[in-house]
Amino acid sequence: MKTNILRIGAFVSLLVASNVYADQTYVCTYGQQERVISIIYKDQDAKVPCDVRYTNNGETKTMWHADTHAGYCEKKAEEFYRKQIEWGWRCSVSNPSAINVNSPSEQQIKKSKVTASFTQLVAAVSSIKMQVIGFYQENGKFPGRLEDIGLRANDMKTSSYIRDLKLGTNGEILIKGNEVMGLDTIVVLKPVLTLGGSSIEWQCSTNIDVDNIDYCKKKQTLTFK
Repeated sequence: MKTNILRIGAFVSLLVASNVYADQTYVCTYGQQERVISIIYKDQDAKVPCDVRYTNNGETKTMWHADTHAGYCEKKAEEFYRKQIEWGWRCSVSNPSAINVNSPSEQQIKKSKVTASFTQLVAAVSSIKMQVIGFYQENGKFPGRLEDIGLRANDMKTSSYIRDLKLGTNGEILIKGNEVMGLDTIVVLKPVLTLGGSSIEWQCSTNIDVDNIDYCKKKQTLTFK
């Protein structure tokens, strides 16, 4: 953990020294391993030119670059960040530029914590999503209970990010979030058959507002039933 803190601190110091700032930085961890994805702007107002840089095992590479196409770097960084989560990495998003310019407000800090907890929550259920898919492939239908995929309800209350979890009647993963997101937080991941039933995609919905999370749609009327 100390090594990771020093590594992130050195990364932020490098940005300050070179007078370029990262608008978005994604820090992804898997055990003791760490990856960092950053968007670097040479003009904070215009947002271009920009680079998307990737640090892995102490080596930093520029993955994408844009001279005039505003929004390109943000899109590529988010796509790559989502890939990390799909691969089982736990990721959080931060904004080092706020550290360099002004101290973040309490509201900004709270929003950042909510976003980080939300991404960790989604990453934590990756294996359950795979088990739901495996059950469908073997049985031609989605499981309706945790017991159908070999899990127990009491074991779903031990995560730092999830207060409770169960399956809906059609394989939906129903989740209650932690204190950071609010004890009334509900997240639903619904499996949807696509491409004539040959593929399964997941639709995400939640009853809270989460910054920088556009793949999960807000739905105020969600219930944990």
